[in-house]
Amino acid sequence: MWYLSGEINPRTTMKTILLLLVLCPFALTAQTTRTTVMAGDFYNPAIWSPVGFPASGDQLYINHAVVLNLDIYYNAGQITINPGGSLVQDAGQRSVWIDGGGLTNNGTFSTHFVWVSNGGYLTNTWDFTGIDSLMVQADFTNSGTAGINDFWVMIGGNVSNSGTLTNTDSMFVQGIFTNTGIAGIYDLAFDEMASLNNSGSLNVSNNMHNQGYLYNSYTIEVANDFSNCNTQNFNAVFENDGIVCFGNDFLNCDTDTITGSGDYFVGNLSSNLGVFSGNQTFHTPTGALTVNLGTVQPSVTMTTGACSAGMDELSDEWSVFPNPTVDWVSLSQGEVEYAIYSITGELEMNGVAEDGRLDVRNLKSGVHILRVNNSAIRMVKL
Repeated sequence: MWYLSGEINPRTTMKTILLLLVLCPFALTAQTTRTTVMAGDFYNPAIWSPVGFPASGDQLYINHAVVLNLDIYYNAGQITINPGGSLVQDAGQRSVWIDGGGLTNNGTFSTHFVWVSNGGYLTNTWDFTGIDSLMVQADFTNSGTAGINDFWVMIGGNVSNSGTLTNTDSMFVQGIFTNTGIAGIYDLAFDEMASLNNSGSLNVSNNMHNQGYLYNSYTIEVANDFSNCNTQNFNAVFENDGIVCFGNDFLNCDTDTITGSGDYFVGNLSSNLGVFSGNQTFHTPTGALTVNLGTVQPSVTMTTGACSAGMDELSDEWSVFPNPTVDWVSLSQGEVEYAIYSITGELEMNGVAEDGRLDVRNLKSGVHILRVNNSAIRMVKL
């Protein structure tokens, strides 16, 4: 607030205004809507209509091939990359910080480092790949294709994937991770305040560690080791109502819990120092735990069996819908030979789906294995 007294000096007032313009250049461009009219560098004013430098607070629409030639900081407004448009870094390693604003990608986006925080949001519906590092302290929604090297979901972060998410190094979760699509992670770790809700396909090609709360209703496959061990202040809980496969060793630590009504498969050693509860079925090579110094409740079934949820199910280009279902499922490939098995491998029904539809009303509720044309596998939940 300005407090004026006495006579105003025009020369002094003009100097003050000019100084404010120099110190606050973004104030003049706040809330401006700009749209690209040609390809070029992001900070080239000539590619925008109206002509001008893009600034935090602007509503930007990118319809062309735009090169990110400097870093971006956005604490208000929105950047929208439309279909056919792109925002890709130049030869340098560029950073984009969405700190309260928004970035929506419906085209192509690629840069070295991305950070979304402070109530900001990041939405991808198409191609969000070539990202070296992504830090999410707010909301990230992916329904397209996302390729990220290092991925950190911080406290306050909320990641929702219904598309295809690929991580080539590590993913560390302190917030919320919801997966209804396909996620391929190299190393995956959950801190004690973190949570997972997986109703899609989650594949970990190395190790997975949990200190928080995990819920699975479809498939999780870990190629190497898994541990459910909180070493901090609370208890780790893994609740599985679907199918979970561990290719190598399994460890559940003291006071931590493995529960649910689904199936767990372990390929090698299995150690329990905590609690097994629920109506789960736990499969090991011998039908028993290698080491059990904890509690296995009578409702838990211990048995043998190899994991049937193979990595190949993610690469087959066909789908089952709706899934879960209560009566009918449709196959995207139309007429096929099919066989449906229980989770223990018992054949339940087979034949030819002439119109691509299967009547599953007579099957028991739970997770079933659908094999099509004697090769491709899908899990179906009733």
